[in-house]
Amino acid sequence: MQKENPKGSSWLCLVVKIWYNHTMGNKNKKGFTLVEMLIVIAIIGIIAAATITTSRTFREQVVFSSNYQNVESLIAEARNRSLTGESFIDTNDFDNDDSFDDLILPNGYIVNFKTEDGVTTASLYADLFQPVIGELDVDDMLLKSVELDDSIKIEVSSERKTGNPAVINSDDFSIIYTTPSAEFDLIGEPDTSLEIKIYQVDGEDDEIRSMHIFMHYLFGIPEVLNDSYLELEEEASIPASIPGPVFPTFPTGPIIPGPGPTGPTLPITPTIPGPTLPGPGPQTPGFTLPGPTTPGPTIPGPIGPTIPAFSTI
Repeated sequence: MQKENPKGSSWLCLVVKIWYNHTMGNKNKKGFTLVEMLIVIAIIGIIAAATITTSRTFREQVVFSSNYQNVESLIAEARNRSLTGESFIDTNDFDNDDSFDDLILPNGYIVNFKTEDGVTTASLYADLFQPVIGELDVDDMLLKSVELDDSIKIEVSSERKTGNPAVINSDDFSIIYTTPSAEFDLIGEPDTSLEIKIYQVDGEDDEIRSMHIFMHYLFGIPEVLNDSYLELEEEASIPASIPGPVFPTFPTGPIIPGPGPTGPTLPITPTIPGPTLPGPGPQTPGFTLPGPTTPGPTIPGPIGPTIPAFSTI
């Protein structure tokens, strides 16, 4: 007669049998379980999201870097052309000499920034001699033009030689380098330093990165900076307030009204005469030094009476 297994042992055997069938008995079956597929899909999603974010940030950085470098190189080219005195063939007879193959030297080189419908275009012109010298007009020759990405914006700051800011239209302004000294000027505002802030915005028009190009009115060399030079100069000109030492505050003591009582009168001590001391001791005789003899005046005395002589008998 067989002995029946207890109830707990039968449940244990069932669990072991199910585990064995799932692991060892299904070796020849191909495919993935639903849990495994969900895990793989989640991992792929995480990697894809990180890759998309990184690639978008990298693309934005490339767009920003190329745009501000284009602006900086355009300004540097205008300055270099004015220094070298580069001439070009006057194919349009800008100098009105009825010759179309002679060389012409511009008065200077102009860089114009113009913003329309949120898109900024930077253009390089040769400033010719008509109709107006030193200003951008219709007869100036366009040499190069760069259109910035619609995510790139421009702000302009300035400082006159007197220290006050100039009034500039950020949507349309121009700078010029005159030949051959490459003297820098903000057209319409001479002797003014200029700072161009180039920044990039995201889809919500929030600034995400920026660079600054600063040009001093004395030199005009374009300097690419991470921070605003004019703002740093303004902060440096404001003296910092240095707090003095803080002394502890003590509580006020009680106030005693009126003068205090008069103290006792002390008796005057009588003066007691001291003993009389004898005078100085014996004197030691000194010696007499002979002084110089000064002869006095000779005073003649009176002449006495004449006594007659007696003859001897």
